[in-house]
Amino acid sequence: MARNVALKIVQRYFPKVQRVVDAKRSVRINVEARDCKGAKPSDPRRCIMARACERTLAPDGALVSTATAYLVKGDTAVRYHVPPALQREIVLFDRTRKAEPKFATGGYSLAKPYPTNRLGTTTRRRKKYPKASANPKHRKNQVPRHIAGARESLLAGKAIPA
Repeated sequence: MARNVALKIVQRYFPKVQRVVDAKRSVRINVEARDCKGAKPSDPRRCIMARACERTLAPDGALVSTATAYLVKGDTAVRYHVPPALQREIVLFDRTRKAEPKFATGGYSLAKPYPTNRLGTTTRRRKKYPKASANPKHRKNQVPRHIAGARESLLAGKAIPA
């Protein structure tokens, strides 16, 4: 099920992709000042990190969101987890709409997915309220999932920018 969702997400941007696999190891990407030129905020295909991935690893394409990154090579997309430090940089870039000097150049890593977040894994269902904090009545100080001014989730189904 999760594999099909990931495949549909990638196929919206790269229609020739036929399969999505999880990364077996993390990769290190160096962001340089030239990656900042021509980068577009809120565009997962043309953001600074996607441009740096394309320059460094030479894939056919890159798709970088705030949580997941896909590197496309041929008909296969490799899925990576975006670490919190890079997530903050992406959100800052999307909010300020400026690449320089906001996006810090230097080395960033795209991590392989955690074993519990790999494609095809299932999770055990919890009991309805295993502890008091899971009860909806006790959830007063939750952080909203949508970050204002940042790019939309890849799952949002928005129209693809040309």
